[in-house]
Amino acid sequence: YTAPWLIVATGAHERIIPFAGWTLPGVMGLAAATILLKSEARIPGQRVVVAGRGPLLASVAAGIIAKGGEVVAVVDRSPRTTWAKALPALASQPLLLAEGAGWMLRLMGRRVPWLFGHRLRSALGSDAVEAVEVAPADGNAASRLLACDALVVGDGLVPGGEASRLLGLPMHFERQRGGWVTTSGIDFESALPGLYLVGDGAGIRGAKLSALAGEIAGLAVAAKAGRSIDRQRVARLRQDHAKGQRFSNAIADMLAANPADIAAIAHDTVVCRCEDVRRHEIDAAVDAGAHDINQLKHFTRCGMGPCQGRMCGDVAEELVALRSGLGREAVGHWTGRPPLRPVLLGDLIGTFDYADIPVPEPAPL
Repeated sequence: YTAPWLIVATGAHERIIPFAGWTLPGVMGLAAATILLKSEARIPGQRVVVAGRGPLLASVAAGIIAKGGEVVAVVDRSPRTTWAKALPALASQPLLLAEGAGWMLRLMGRRVPWLFGHRLRSALGSDAVEAVEVAPADGNAASRLLACDALVVGDGLVPGGEASRLLGLPMHFERQRGGWVTTSGIDFESALPGLYLVGDGAGIRGAKLSALAGEIAGLAVAAKAGRSIDRQRVARLRQDHAKGQRFSNAIADMLAANPADIAAIAHDTVVCRCEDVRRHEIDAAVDAGAHDINQLKHFTRCGMGPCQGRMCGDVAEELVALRSGLGREAVGHWTGRPPLRPVLLGDLIGTFDYADIPVPEPAPL
């Protein structure tokens, strides 16, 4: 199939900063827990620790309580001051702020401890998670153990920019937008004419602004196709998008990865789950000369598993940048490769049997 215009809305995937035991059964991402709660009406466990950063912590914790589960504690990497600084910007969207306040009231009603400025040190258990060790991020107090049967964790979002990389678009690293992004115009048309990039796949903006961007791009394509569109509607959409950026920027700031958190990953911690690549192997590869993320892949197989680096890529890039002393721009990003998502081989080749394979006549002797 070919098309004169293409709108790419690939969304985002969550970032989990690795820690000891994060591969244990019973540990899952905040986004996965959200899907479980909303789509399956199920809770991840009966006694759950919710950890990471950002407003999704409150959303998931409140959802677990609403479905009959117990939240042992919310472990928030952000200190109280981060939330206090963000409050004026969050108040620019009163309906969304009220929704968040509702989540917090539900947690307060159950007396759920909210541990500001804390991080996970490890998840403990034999066959599944049985407890988590948490400690203040500044290291000024002793760690504590929280007994649980499930851990839900998420440290922000990373744009799903695989299509941009595959098509060779110029990209730059923008920490506030979640990672690697590409510049687009007023209607979200990229540097490649006819290609529009919208939503969190083009940089973390949130659901509301993603929907507005999609509508603006859709109307722009309709106009190019010769359809009549309401110009005033387009102007209103652009205005709403501009107004929403203060709230969006505040949330994005809270979700942005802190290099210090990644620097604190322990020596023997698994970073790439698919290929079982550990922190010390990445450091050794950098010391041996792998100063580019694709060189790291060649040295260690990091990023070569089924997820194609979506789970480990952002953290691995940061580790290379920290070890080498280079910036994220110099370290680069994974080279785009098709397919953009893992697919079944049968979906690519269709159905056939050996009788369908053309066999040439044997060469004469």
